Amino acid sequence: MANRKSMRGVEIDLGKLMARQEKNITVGNTRTNARGDQLGKGGRIVKSADELAREHYNRNDPKAVVQGGLKTDDEMPEIQNTRVQEVEKPMEDDWKEPPVPAPTPKPPAKPQVDQDVQTIGDEDPWVEDLEGNFVRQSELTQKSTPAPAPTKAKQQATPTKKNK
Repeated sequence: MANRKSMRGVEIDLGKLMARQEKNITVGNTRTNARGDQLGKGGRIVKSADELAREHYNRNDPKAVVQGGLKTDDEMPEIQNTRVQEVEKPMEDDWKEPPVPAPTPKPPAKPQVDQDVQTIGDEDPWVEDLEGNFVRQSELTQKSTPAPAPTKAKQQATPTKKNK
């Protein structure tokens, strides 16, 4: 691998650096080292990366993939004879409009009487009282309380003379 120059101008040999670090255990749960060897208990090498690669290629048959070109239909006459001829059918519109139900006259709406105790009396309008609060008009006529008496003005503190 080629030598690289760091930002500070120091020459770094990446091949040498990688070779020095290949025995370090990788981070994570793969149980391998930087070279790709499979590790066992205590970090000991169980299978080398080369053995793992050989097992993989021996397990997967390299002859499973057929190398060759595609054959055309002209080269295989027995397939041509077994093909079914498709006949084009004329296009038909099979859509049917759904029947529209005749509108039924609705009976006249009956006025509903509210029997809920919490909402009885909602017809009573809200009005503003003398203090600026909003209350029901019926409550305002029932209370008829006099306006609150004006409060006394606060007495102001007299300034004291400080030491001269």
